[in-house]
Amino acid sequence: NYNYVYDISRYFLSTEKSSIERHLYSVSFDGKTRTALTPTDETAYYSVDFSTGAEYYNLKYEGPDVPWQKVLKVSNSSFEMILQDNNNLKELLKTIDLPTIRRFTVESEGNQLNVMEIQPPGMDLTGREKYPVLFHIYAGPNSQYVHTKFNIDWHSFLASSPRLKYVVVLVDPRGTGLKGRAFRCSVRKHLGEFESTDIINSAKYWASLPYVDSGKMAIWGWSFGGFVTSKVIEMDSGMFQVGMAVAPVTDWRFYDSIYTERYMKTPALNPLGYQLSAITNMTGFDHAKFLVVHGTGDGKYFIIL
Repeated sequence: NYNYVYDISRYFLSTEKSSIERHLYSVSFDGKTRTALTPTDETAYYSVDFSTGAEYYNLKYEGPDVPWQKVLKVSNSSFEMILQDNNNLKELLKTIDLPTIRRFTVESEGNQLNVMEIQPPGMDLTGREKYPVLFHIYAGPNSQYVHTKFNIDWHSFLASSPRLKYVVVLVDPRGTGLKGRAFRCSVRKHLGEFESTDIINSAKYWASLPYVDSGKMAIWGWSFGGFVTSKVIEMDSGMFQVGMAVAPVTDWRFYDSIYTERYMKTPALNPLGYQLSAITNMTGFDHAKFLVVHGTGDGKYFIIL
């Protein structure tokens, strides 16, 4: 048996404050009264799960600081049960030199792109020291890599290692999500074109910064990110000296039709789009070091060379 609660409010997560944040709101059934249930004056990313009867909800703070979870009650705002506070992790992180994360926007052909820069701890911004730059790209339709979630991964290590000191850059180009329909649908029928252009324009911005070694810029991605990485190298912009593609799509005619035709239509209806999106021009690959990582048993991504 479940206890059910009748509530005239509706609950939703919103990007109203920022496309890289999530906040929980309630709205009255008639739509006239809306209330923020998380502090919107703070940069934050929340997610939420409601109980079967909608009597309780599990509010999850996912960043940018250390995540926590607590259970709240719909009908009683004073009720609160902490599920996880991660205090041990908070104390541990105080002993580690973590990279600095900077989130902002870069312009490309009149579009504001969300970008994230992961900087080595104590990085010298004056230009006295030059840093190599690694772009980590996915860029798939309706995806989002730039957000305010807490995350420590391999890229954090690359940035924070005293020996490596990489600046790591993430870019959400045109076609990615949470920036409106026009931004998301602009890549329809020609995957790879605008995404690559936006990444190259972003790379030009970073190459102009005083602390960047523009002769040591690399890009890598997996799956759709491998496709876009390959497309960027194919475009031969001269911005990247190294490209690394893991399990890339190289010709959309040979990928899952249920996915591909959602964005590209069929090859019969969009022959030029398929032709231009395929990785066929090898000139750019002569001007950069390029690594392909691909499992020989991969039944999803087929390397067409």
